[in-house]
Amino acid sequence: GERLQPVTLSETVWSGMIQMNQLIATTGKLSEQDDTVFQGGGKGHKRVLTPNMIEYRQRHWKRFCDHLRPVDIVIDGANAGYFDQNFAGAPKHVNYQQIDSLVEALGADARILLILHSRHCSKPLMPDHAIPYLNKWKKILYQTPGSMNDDWFWLHAALKYRARVVTNDEMRDHHFQMVAPISFLKWRDRHQIHFDFAGDWKQK
Repeated sequence: GERLQPVTLSETVWSGMIQMNQLIATTGKLSEQDDTVFQGGGKGHKRVLTPNMIEYRQRHWKRFCDHLRPVDIVIDGANAGYFDQNFAGAPKHVNYQQIDSLVEALGADARILLILHSRHCSKPLMPDHAIPYLNKWKKILYQTPGSMNDDWFWLHAALKYRARVVTNDEMRDHHFQMVAPISFLKWRDRHQIHFDFAGDWKQK
């Protein structure tokens, strides 16, 4: 008759995951002492970052951290927008309607952060019907900069505020890079929300 309680992660594990993700985002390293030339997960050689690129990453990362406020749910916008959009003749841009359907479904009482790469918000690249969506999302949308992986941003927000993250991404790259992969999997299993869409969501 007792309700089982989840095994909580220690504060050390939480801070360790946050610090590692931040180091990967800003320096390309897994730790301060990391001198390996290979990425995790069999991804091959690491990209060599120039001082200018490191400065660029750190500047944009600081801007993001300064922007952040406590949130309950983080949405991986690209993952939602590209979901099931590999049909013949599919457009190259994300499905903005799918993203909005998640915002609508989750946003009644929750504090939401929507992460979307800046290329999906660039007027020359997006269709006209996307503009009203961007206007609607102004208060919840963060556009990540070019040459940086948007995964780093939604992962940081989700870890920092211990929020739920809406994505079907299995995060294998992050799992293999983490020093404490079992802890990362425990976090993922408890904080990830998977999604699906009913009906025909093909777009022009």
